[in-house]
Order: sequence, then C-alpha cells, then structure tokens
Amino acid sequence: MSMVVVISIVLALSFSLTFYLLKEKKRKYALRQLLASYLLEIQEEIDTLSFDTYLQKSWLREHIIDEVLEIFNQDKKVLKLLDVEEVPDIFMIIKELDLWLKDINSIYIKNELEIYSDYFNEIESNPLTQKQKVSVVTNEKNNLILAGAGSGKTSVIVAKVGYALEKGYCKREEVLILAFNKKAQQELAERIASKLGIEVEVNTFHAFGKKIVESTYQKPCNDFSAMIVDATKVIKDGSYTSLYKYIFIDEFQDISAERNALILALKEQSKELNITVVGDDWQSINGFAGSDIGIIQKFESLYGDTATIKLNYTFRFNATIAEVSQKFILKNSKQIAKDIKSITPKSQHSIYLHRYKDKSKMDEHLEVVLNFISKNIQEKKSLMILSRYSFYKPKNLNFFQEKFSNLDITFETVHGAKGLEADYIIITHMESGKFGFPSEQSAVDLDDYPYAEERRLFYVALTRAKEKVFFIGNSKNPSVFIEELLREHELVLF
Repeated sequence: MSMVVVISIVLALSFSLTFYLLKEKKRKYALRQLLASYLLEIQEEIDTLSFDTYLQKSWLREHIIDEVLEIFNQDKKVLKLLDVEEVPDIFMIIKELDLWLKDINSIYIKNELEIYSDYFNEIESNPLTQKQKVSVVTNEKNNLILAGAGSGKTSVIVAKVGYALEKGYCKREEVLILAFNKKAQQELAERIASKLGIEVEVNTFHAFGKKIVESTYQKPCNDFSAMIVDATKVIKDGSYTSLYKYIFIDEFQDISAERNALILALKEQSKELNITVVGDDWQSINGFAGSDIGIIQKFESLYGDTATIKLNYTFRFNATIAEVSQKFILKNSKQIAKDIKSITPKSQHSIYLHRYKDKSKMDEHLEVVLNFISKNIQEKKSLMILSRYSFYKPKNLNFFQEKFSNLDITFETVHGAKGLEADYIIITHMESGKFGFPSEQSAVDLDDYPYAEERRLFYVALTRAKEKVFFIGNSKNPSVFIEELLREHELVLF
C-alpha cells in the first residue's frame, strides 16, 4: 500500500472521529440544556409552593428532591448552565440539602407562631418558650422532641395535641397518647382535659396492647407479659386495623425493643401515620427493666425522615445546677448533645457536701444537714431525701417531718423520683461499693461506658432540685461521682 493511500485512510478516519466527537459533544450539550430546562421547571414549582401547610420531608423527596438529584447525577455539569440567583433552591438541594430542608418550612413556622400567638401564651400558666412553640407547629411524619429535665415536655404534648386538632390534621378519636405507667397516663389525661377541655385516648403500652388483642379475639386477655408482643403480631397479620392518625409517646427514652416493634408495626400499616415522641436520653434509667437507650439515639434511622427539636430551657433549676449536671452527663459522648440553659441565673451556693465516716449513723448525719437547712430559710420549703436503694430510707423520717416544721420532707429512691421535684434535695450514701452510688452491683451497660446508666441516674438525682442539692458523702470510701464533682466544680463543704 502506497504512502498516499495510507495518509488518505488516516485523514478519513480522523475526519470521521472528529465529526463523531463534535456530534457527541452537541448531543451532550443538547441533553444538558434539556436537563437544565427541567431544573428550571422544578424551581418554578418550588416558587409556587404554598406556605400555609408544613412540607414534610417524605413529600419533598417524592415530588422534588429525588428528581433534582436524579437530573444532577445524569450530568453534573448541568449547573454550569444555571444561575444560582435564578434557581437558588436547586443549588441548595444539590449542595446543602440538610440546610434546605431546615429552611423550607421557616416561613410557615414563622406565620403559625404569629397566628397562634395567643394560644401559645395561654395554653399553660406560663407562655411557651420559642423552642416549645416550634416543636408544636412542626408537623413532620416523625418528630423527636428531646426534652431536658424541667423543660416542659408535658406542656408540649398538650399544646401539640390541641394544635393538631385545631388545624384539622386529625379528629379526637384519631389521636393516641402512650405513657409508660399508670401515674403518667393519669397526669397526661388530666392535663389535656384541664387545658383543652376535651378527652382523647391516653393509654399505657400494656393497656393499649390488651385493647388490641381483646378487640381482635373478642375475649379477655390475661397474659400480661405477652400482651405487647401479641398485639404486634395481630397488627402485622392484618387482624387489627389502626384508625389512628397521630400518636404521641411520652418518656420515649424508656422504650423497649418490644414496645418499639409495636409502634413500627402501626407505622408500617398506615403510611400516613404521624408520630411524635418526647424524651431525654440523659434520663434513660430503666435499662434493668428492658428499656433500650439506643432506640431514641438512633430514632431517625429506625423511623425515617425526622424533625428533631431540642428543648433547651429548664424551668426547674438554676444555671449552676444546669452547668454542673450537663458537664457531668456529657462525659459519655454517646449521650445526645444538648445545651440546657436556665431561666434562673447562677448561684454560688447551690451544691453542698457533708462528709461522714460511719454510715451506720446516717440518720445523725441527715439531722445535721436538716438543721443546717432549717436554720437558713425564712419560709417553708419542700425537701426530698433521695437514696440509691429503698432500704436506705431514714429510720427517723417521721421524727424529721415533725421536728423540722418549716420543711415539707419526703423520701424517694432516685428511680422513684423521676418526674418529681423539690426546692431542696438531699442525696444520701454517696460512697463506693456494691450498694453505693454509683452502684457496683454486676450489671451490663449497653452503651459500653463506665457506670453509664448510673451516671444518668445521678443526673436525674441532681436535677430534681429547684434551688439546692446536698450530698452526704463517705470520706473513707468516696463515690467516684463526688470525687469528679470536687475536681471540676466548687462544692460548699460543711
């Protein structure tokens, strides 16, 4: 083959390749322009969205987000054909999705806070805080409200039920509130009746499970331990159909795997179900009874798109107790970070320590502390004596109640004090050992941190106090918790 022929063939091939590449480039550019036009259309749809309703993440993903990301992934250079000022939402969805999801409902929330201003100011004896208001009007499919000690979680549940009914999201018979014990159930029912003037279904988990099983099988069910598991089974197999549209769960940090499976079964049965859970992983203290702290900590991964709101103001204790208790609980990095602030300023004399050597004379040490408190107050105060174990209940409790008439004295175990408060708290038997605080009885901490649940229990004890905390601690066998506080804070020794 001559050189001329070879050159001719090469030129022909080169021309064909060039022509193909140009054609391919034009085709890609034409496709990119088409994709850009789609994104412009989506931006126009976003601009026409109504802000008179809360836009749920699941709806936004289905109708907007997934489509935007699919177009972008076809050709990432499509953004070069667009002006960020022309399609700001498109750029946000692609580059800052979480921020866009947070901002998309800001106009709606602002408007609702103005419209329902009187409602928020009057629903409780004190006006709701900004975070409480936001948690009420936020209407995601799944809502996680992390409520620190004394931050008004019950107020939020009551106000959110009333708001959902007022907005027409649901009817009274479509609302279910679940509590973990009879006492909490009664308190919630009474608060709703008092504040809203209505009745909605408020049940314990076991009573709700019993209702499901009995309505399915039309006969009494007496197997208390299997109630929740059986209820979950009949939901899953379709024997029971839920009519609830809104479910509220109190003290969600105490939920067990079985109770959680029940809620997930209801969620699976009804895609329109709206779930609001209120709790505080800092106060998860019932691991021994089957509660699983991991459920609240990984809530969104279990339930799907979630709005998480942290109630960051406490109405109970001052800023000193808030600071000390918060630093203490967050030593375990697995606890969800919150920055709890107090409406009451710091007080230098908030946390006291009285030391002892002989634990057999605990009532004598208690009397010293009670004398100290009694002499330094001008008006009657409530006082709660707390101990890690019930067998530490003071033998002279009745005597103390009679002697110190300016103190309303009660006794509780720390577990029993959950949800309670008093002006002053005395925590006894702060020592090391099997029955000390922290308890050193053999127990497995599910979150793999030294004394993890005991640390949360100590946080609960600290945060029962409205004004002052008094520790009675062993100087010979000190509690590691007291030693930690002494290293890091100024305790008043007496």
